[in-house]
Amino acid sequence: MTSYRGPKGGVTLVNDAQKTSLAGTVSALDGTEMFTECMLGLPGGGHAAPYPAHDSWIEVRQKFADVARRVTLDLLGEKSSELHVRLAREFRVG
Repeated sequence: MTSYRGPKGGVTLVNDAQKTSLAGTVSALDGTEMFTECMLGLPGGGHAAPYPAHDSWIEVRQKFADVARRVTLDLLGEKSSELHVRLAREFRVG
């Protein structure tokens, strides 16, 4: 994946959209914190210093990570076409 900054910036896929997961895309653009850190952004959300909702959020985070690994950009493009919605100003698959 290659990204371009600026007012006309965007992302160009290097790999096939059918093989590119949502998790891989999020990780490449924003890092892996979404899949490893507190989803609420609270400090000390790890096992060593859990916050009150820690156990519930771990389960939600894991389910989200599992879905994000299964969902490909190709599938997101197909679903957006079926629902007649746009994921971005320009989104082309293939």
